[in-house]
Amino acid sequence: MLALVAVTNFSAKKHLVLVAQCYVVAFHTGGAAVHLKVGHHPVAALGPGGFVLLGFLVLWLQQDLITALLGTGSCVVLGLSLSAMLVKRKEGTDALLEDQ
Repeated sequence: MLALVAVTNFSAKKHLVLVAQCYVVAFHTGGAAVHLKVGHHPVAALGPGGFVLLGFLVLWLQQDLITALLGTGSCVVLGLSLSAMLVKRKEGTDALLEDQ
């Protein structure tokens, strides 16, 4: 799947690049949320979070700013929703920054 996304990024069709970057944003938003939900240190979410920013920047280069903002925002909501449904919080962690 990631190879298909990588190839699609170089497509001349802007709507395919939009779809590929929305996948990247949703995938990495979910990854950042998983790190936080399972009790990893909050800095661990910066890795996938950087790819969310890169996805936004690629969208902005290919589309206009409004489309990039709306596309990134909707895909962030999608990634957070999927992680909320699919990832169980680590037992004993109620807060995001709880001392262990």
